[in-house]
This record gives sequence, structure tokens and C-alpha cells, in this order.
Amino acid sequence: MKKELSKVVLAFLAMALAVFASCDNGTGTGDTEGNPGENSGANVDVENHQGTGAAFRVRNDTNYTLVAFRNSVAHTNLLGGIPALAQNHGIVI
Repeated sequence: MKKELSKVVLAFLAMALAVFASCDNGTGTGDTEGNPGENSGANVDVENHQGTGAAFRVRNDTNYTLVAFRNSVAHTNLLGGIPALAQNHGIVI
């Protein structure tokens, strides 16, 4: 019984190790500040549109670059990016 139990535990540990090894921890896709990496494929406009060209203005009180979407998270609904700690950042539609 003990021998069978130890085999089950060993198999479980091997599966858990395989799952954790295959998880993407973010390396290569961006940094810890929320900025896209070279392999992310993201092409987000983070320009601050001032004047009457901006459809609306937002504030980002976080230390991360945020991305704004219209209605749902989809590439076709991408509005633009909001840099970290941005105040009165203009987004165009």
C-alpha cells in the first residue's frame, strides 16, 4: 500500500512540475511595469492626444501602462494605451 501511495505522490509531483514548467511567467512578453516586450506583437498608441482631437481623457494612477478597449477586449476594439501615472491623457476613437 505504501509503495502504491508513494508512486501516486511521485506521479502527482511530476505532473505539477510539468504544469508549472510550461506556464508563461511573462518573460519575453513584457516587463514587470506592464510595458509590452519585443515578442508581444502589441502595437498600442500611447500618444497623449491633446486639444479637440481627443474623444475623452483618462487618468492612470497605477505604475503600469494600461490599454483601453471599446466594449470588449479584442484587437478590433483597441482604443489606445495610457502610460503609467498619466494625468489628463487624451484618447482618440
